[in-house]
Amino acid sequence: MTPEANAEVAALSAAAEAAQALAAFRSNYPSRSLEIEGVAWTYRVGGAGGRPVLLLPGLQGASEAAFELAEYFARTRRFIAPSYPAEATTMSALVRGSAAIMEAEGGGAVHVRGASLGGLVAQRLVRQAPQWVRSLILSHTGAPNPEAARTNCRVLTLLRLMPAGWVSVLMRTTSERALTPLTDARREFWRAANSELLREFTKRAVIARYLATVDFDRTSHFSASDLRSWPGRMLILEGDDDPLVDAPARAALRALYPQAQVHTFHGAGHAAAMADVPGYVGVIEGWLADGGD
Repeated sequence: MTPEANAEVAALSAAAEAAQALAAFRSNYPSRSLEIEGVAWTYRVGGAGGRPVLLLPGLQGASEAAFELAEYFARTRRFIAPSYPAEATTMSALVRGSAAIMEAEGGGAVHVRGASLGGLVAQRLVRQAPQWVRSLILSHTGAPNPEAARTNCRVLTLLRLMPAGWVSVLMRTTSERALTPLTDARREFWRAANSELLREFTKRAVIARYLATVDFDRTSHFSASDLRSWPGRMLILEGDDDPLVDAPARAALRALYPQAQVHTFHGAGHAAAMADVPGYVGVIEGWLADGGD
């Protein structure tokens, strides 16, 4: 077989594997629905034993985007994986919805893992509803940044002017960039998975996520001491070559949370959770075990 033919076979195999894995996740953990302030939220739960972990998603805002992580966590503990509705355009709305889901599931305080945009939601959640947060895991995310709000306002202007098809292409291109550091096999798997997941990532939803990000950067006024009365523990997960959270942004997050333990992934960019799921989950579970959880 030619190299081109081998590559095509590998891509087809990865696509089939991703489709099967997503279908199994959807079947094993059916979507639940909860109306919160007149808005329908959906989420998935699964696993048993151990204190639950809340998996707050990034820009895609879909519970299914964490399907591999959820499957791994389900081996040792319960997971709760919400999706963000397009109607939620502020951080407060995302926090209230996430807190309402935790209340509905009745598990008490949980371990909150927020990745990328989810890390922004997590930082507001621990301040607005600290009673629900046993520990905080901030993965590949940043601190409030007013300059980022100005940049994202310009992005919003462009997004609103773009046809929906162009917005879809932009999101696929952004997703593809994040996959660059992965091995060939992992890249093909996630390229196929994202192709499926991004079908439901509408222009309206993209705009909602950017509005919430701008709101976070404009209205979040945090300090290194404002969680002094919160008794929980914190873990920061970062990538040493993350193109979306650069070195100054990573330093700003560490300075904001001097009490946090920091783990740095090497060579995985913004996609450490996709590059090595067992390794990524192992870091979190090891840290939780050190704290008695």
